Parts: sequence; structure tokens; C-alpha cells
Amino acid sequence: VLQRLEAEGPELQRGLNLRTAAFVERLRGLAAACGAPLSITHFASWFCFQFAADQPLSPLFFAAMRLQGVHVWEGRLCFLTLAHSDEDLDRVAQAFQDALHEMQRAGLLSGQPPAVDGPPVPGARRGRDPQGREAWFVADPQRPGKYLQVQTSVNPHG
Repeated sequence: VLQRLEAEGPELQRGLNLRTAAFVERLRGLAAACGAPLSITHFASWFCFQFAADQPLSPLFFAAMRLQGVHVWEGRLCFLTLAHSDEDLDRVAQAFQDALHEMQRAGLLSGQPPAVDGPPVPGARRGRDPQGREAWFVADPQRPGKYLQVQTSVNPHG
């Protein structure tokens, strides 16, 4: 680690800090899009979620994130490292958005998630994925009576 720090110099930390700032802005945009009452503060490669005081059920956000497969320790700092890939950040951003929307749909958090219009493809049906999240499914042409989950695209930049 010390050899890498020495070899790459201050640009290593500067790049990580800029990447964290961009990721935090992405999460802020997702929260703002659904009116979620939270702020995200950050410094260098650290960031922290802070919900409005009038949201008594907001601590459930951390459990909702865990249900999405992302552990965020309640009330503690989060941080990015050089080991986090773009795919990791996409996964966390999707989990963040899904957790907020699920809480809002359940009335546990103020704000309004986007309306779920119709199916993303003709003939798709709503159901639950193996993790219990709402999803869309279509009949599997290879296996009668079985279904395939429809993957919907999400803008990775908010």
C-alpha cells in the first residue's frame, strides 16, 4: 500500500476524492428525484446519510439497504476505496434508489417514488424476485410454465 501511495502520489487520493464526490452527487440526485428527506454529507472519500428529524421510521432505510444486498452501518460513515468498481457503485446506487422507493410506497418515508406505469415489455407480469423485490417477468419460451425476469435499464448517472 505504501509503495502504491508513493508511486502514484497525491493524484491517487485526489482521484478517489473526486470519484466519491461524483458518487455522492449521483445519490443526491436519486434522493431528490423522489423527494426523499435526506441529505448526504461527504468529505474526501467518506460520506454519511442523514435523514430529516421528522422521519421517525428512517432508520429502516439501513435494513432496506441490507435487503437489497448492501450493508450500510446505521449512523456510521460510508467510504469508497480503490477496490470499488464502477459496477459496485451502480449496484449501490440501484439498491439506494430501490430502498427509498420501497419505503415511500410503504408509507415509511415521505416523498413520492415514480409511478410504476405499465410493463416494460408487452405481456410482462409483476411478481417478486428471489430477494422479495417487485419485478417484471415474461414467459420463458424454453421452459413452459417458467418465467424470466425482465431486466430494466437504469441510468447509472442518476
